[in-house]
Amino acid sequence: MDALLPFLIATGTLAAVLGVFTSPAAQVRRRGLAGGAMSGAPASYTSHEEAFRIASHESYLGRWIGRLRRGR
Repeated sequence: MDALLPFLIATGTLAAVLGVFTSPAAQVRRRGLAGGAMSGAPASYTSHEEAFRIASHESYLGRWIGRLRRGR
């Protein structure tokens, strides 16, 4: 019985830790990763992404015009 006691303690501790994390895991599954905090993020990300698209397009046009001028 003395040899079995450490394994029982480890198993009980593992079960307790898993039990503690069960409730937050259910909430994350229901609401998403950050709940309501991420609802405003897509709007700000969209404008940020559009700014980079415009900048990359202007950069592409600059390189394209440079190639035309060099005759490539």
